[in-house]
Amino acid sequence: FLSKSWGSITAAPFLSISSGRFHFEVEVCKAEGVVAVGFEANGFRTTHPDLGHQPRGPVLDAIGNSMFSWAIMSKSGQSHHCTRSDYFGMTGWLQVGTVLGVAVDLEQGCMLATACPTSISSVSDWHTVFKTGLSPSSEIGSALFPVISGVLGAEVKYNFGNDPASRPMLHSPPSDDYKPISAALFLNGGQAAASADSGGLQMLHSLNISSEKLLQSLNEVLQSHGALDDESFNDDQIYKERLNEVLDMKVCLTRKQEDVVMLLADGGSAEQLQVCGDAPPRDFLARLLIGQECSYTWRQVLSGLFKYRTFTVIPLGCAPCQIALVWGAVLDSEEAIKTVSLGDDRVLEVSELLPNLQIKQSGLHFLKFEHAVLGLLLASNLFLKAQSAAAVPPTSAPQPCDPACLPAESGHAPQGCLKAVPGVTSVDLRSCEFSSERVAQLHNSVVAGCYAGFILSFNGLIVEHKEDLPFHKCVKRDGKEEVLSRLDKMDWDFVMARAAVYLWRTLDLSPDAISTIPSSRRKLDSSTVGFYIGGLATVVSLTSLSLRMGNMGVEGSRYVAECLPSLSSLSILDLGSNCLEGCGCTTIATALLPLTGLCDLLLDQNNMGSDGAAAISMILPSLSMLRKLHIQSNNIKAAGGTSIALALPFLTNLTELEISHPTAAMHCWTKAGWPWLQC
Repeated sequence: FLSKSWGSITAAPFLSISSGRFHFEVEVCKAEGVVAVGFEANGFRTTHPDLGHQPRGPVLDAIGNSMFSWAIMSKSGQSHHCTRSDYFGMTGWLQVGTVLGVAVDLEQGCMLATACPTSISSVSDWHTVFKTGLSPSSEIGSALFPVISGVLGAEVKYNFGNDPASRPMLHSPPSDDYKPISAALFLNGGQAAASADSGGLQMLHSLNISSEKLLQSLNEVLQSHGALDDESFNDDQIYKERLNEVLDMKVCLTRKQEDVVMLLADGGSAEQLQVCGDAPPRDFLARLLIGQECSYTWRQVLSGLFKYRTFTVIPLGCAPCQIALVWGAVLDSEEAIKTVSLGDDRVLEVSELLPNLQIKQSGLHFLKFEHAVLGLLLASNLFLKAQSAAAVPPTSAPQPCDPACLPAESGHAPQGCLKAVPGVTSVDLRSCEFSSERVAQLHNSVVAGCYAGFILSFNGLIVEHKEDLPFHKCVKRDGKEEVLSRLDKMDWDFVMARAAVYLWRTLDLSPDAISTIPSSRRKLDSSTVGFYIGGLATVVSLTSLSLRMGNMGVEGSRYVAECLPSLSSLSILDLGSNCLEGCGCTTIATALLPLTGLCDLLLDQNNMGSDGAAAISMILPSLSMLRKLHIQSNNIKAAGGTSIALALPFLTNLTELEISHPTAAMHCWTKAGWPWLQC
């Protein structure tokens, strides 16, 4: 630590403590000027009603000049708190080589100090600096942490006790129950997995932003290049693009590491750090620092007293995950912050954005606002999640998809569950001019919020929970019944998320149900089939699913095969008239194995041939609950019929079988007592 003015402060909010007994040391390297060492609350240097809306300056920067901090002064040997100084019997410790020991007992509210040169084996004669009053409170903040401030060139180095092997602490603690303050790294949620000697490194590992992540990303680029054909592999332009991609990744991850470590040092919580840890590295490629846009610092944003503002500026050039932290402070202000400014030309009331985020209507549909909009969605999901966890005790919390614990369509929660709190419950991104990359991130945030039960409407869509009606009649846009075939992928993902949240049981996605186009003229290409079927995997409550006459073909069968294992509750599956052919039926057959509760399986009119019939026959013994099997009009021929016949003895619950072109083996089964066989 090198001081030039009272504005020179080194603090360690990541070592915040709210109870217990801790100590640390400061060694004097250059004995010039004045140094103040002590503790401050996490509300220090923040606008507060008792201090007024004062700008940052010497009065607030000096430790001990407010009720938020307690200091030991080097020149006078006095304690300093709330501008009051008292002599406690220890002077002249600002000498090169002297080591100052500082200890705090938050149970008694006292601070102790001792000092001696490094050349002397310390007897640790501790002096009482503050007898009482040193403890967190609702007025000053929820925790205290070490801080050093100085003026006129003083230089010191601190020892928090995190490396006892190579850098042991000189002073013995006042008693055995005092711990090095580095132990606070274990106690704080953001660093629960950190060890005393490598906490920062392990924190980077836990957030997936360590050097291993960089190497993994570089390997992915190399593998994508290596997978190219010879001509493309040797193309100079493609090689330059891959090289730039590698360089960008290195820059992005380096900046991401720097920013997360900075937020950690400024008091970021585990949840706040995780928001940045989850962000894609490319978000950090071209981002501004918060001081370039705003008059406040990260320490002020992350402190609990940011809420005392009534107006704040939302940065536009920071990474979206960082902007989310500012929005989080706005949401956490309990509606005290009523007005926000986005850039030079957009000043909005917070009530214009919450709970219904209408991008076009709010004038936020322009490209320059895309980071701020994404940040608001990220913050809202995090805030509502925290409020939900606080509202429902963990021991009695309903399952995530239980409708009883979800907000009502009005945006308010049922009694006894998630209380009504500020947050985004409706999002309309129509007519936005955002980049495709940012739209994809917004889409992911919307879907995540929907699965959590927070986002109730998207692009004017709502899904009513009326299981007595067919699903397609429950989907409405702007108050009118919507035709499902008009939905794009983002819309459909939202609809499927709502179905998952509502624990929907019966779903009919046949052309007659999702389109106004007659089935005979309706064809689905592979991309359409992909997003229609891809979202089904999350609706794990389904017991009946119909994809009849979807014309999905072999390509579509792959999507079906991917989602079926997740739908373990299915008892009825209708895949009739889908042009699956032998290859498609073989693909689906393997995916049917986990569906041991399946009762009705309809695969008619798919032209599966004998190969498809053989594949289906192989998995039939595992479907012992099967009552109905339809495989007629499939051109299975004699060989396919024989394969099916050999599997029939395992289906002891079968009561209905429809099959074309029966073989002699089938007739044998009929004579053996299977009178229900329909040919």
